[in-house]
Amino acid sequence: MNFSERIYAPGPTPVPESARLTLAETNTYHRTDVFSEVIEDVSGGLADLLDVDWPVLPLAASGTGAMQAAVNNTVSSAETAFVIESGKFGERWSRMLRERGAQVVTHEVPWGESLDPAAVREALGEHPEVDVVFSTLVETSTLVRHPIEELGNLLDEDHLLVVDAISGFVAESFSPEEASADLVVLGGQKGLMAPPGIAAVAVSPRVLERSRSL
Repeated sequence: MNFSERIYAPGPTPVPESARLTLAETNTYHRTDVFSEVIEDVSGGLADLLDVDWPVLPLAASGTGAMQAAVNNTVSSAETAFVIESGKFGERWSRMLRERGAQVVTHEVPWGESLDPAAVREALGEHPEVDVVFSTLVETSTLVRHPIEELGNLLDEDHLLVVDAISGFVAESFSPEEASADLVVLGGQKGLMAPPGIAAVAVSPRVLERSRSL
């Protein structure tokens, strides 16, 4: 795999030649059976990579767009969300939720350190009004991989766990089921080495049920 320019950054990553050549092909009309088959194939492939039976919904958006979809379908403007802030992208969760109109309880982790699952659970105990917890898998701005699996297994069953796995997906071993995660946000421009502007959300049955009431 040869690249004319090597990018040493968290993303966008270099796009393989085969993907760039595919972009040069004629577009497929989005109301055709062929397009539907492509979307179904992509969704199934992403579900296989995550090892889940949930719907994985591809989006014509950046990772930020997928994060926005996650916020809008898990928290209403009248509710309170819990956000683990450990860097720029944890802070992005908080900003989006406030723009949504929700109340936000933040659990701040020093930049460069990973979260302490027991401390998060203790902080949640002080906020019984919280139903949804937001975190990152890998905090790109500090290069820290959080122990999401330990966190998810400490949460009560009445808490939903939303994980930004944009920079960690494929690059890090991660199983939503092992982490008891309920919604996972994916981005194409990192480990998948796809062009920027492609994202996806993997949604559990619990999230689908909750989204109907928002």
